[in-house]
Amino acid sequence: MKADEFIKQVKERAHLDSRDQALEATRATLCVLGERLFGGERNDLAAQLPPELQPFLLEPMESESFDLKEFFERVGEEEGIGTAQAQQHATAVISVLCDAVTRGEIEDVKSQLPKDFAALFEGTRH
Repeated sequence: MKADEFIKQVKERAHLDSRDQALEATRATLCVLGERLFGGERNDLAAQLPPELQPFLLEPMESESFDLKEFFERVGEEEGIGTAQAQQHATAVISVLCDAVTRGEIEDVKSQLPKDFAALFEGTRH
């Protein structure tokens, strides 16, 4: 999937008004997801994304453990929006991510996340 298609899908699934909002939702979600991944998993996931989106996952950062509630809070902080809206945006981004990368890669990502993150992947094709 090309970056433009990824962003277009996020815009549609999150019911956003502009491409810029969809790009910001994507950046915030991937950035926070990258903070939650350990070892080479961040690089493995980024390798399957369009080059324009890879830096969002690969920004220098320390990996940390946190739950789904904190994930949404961090996405909201990154994006400058409330937690409820961040949940909607992040869910849309993860949905598109699941369509954009292989099932095996999504399973690898999910294996690093606590069980409460399963809700984030509900309704995706993986």
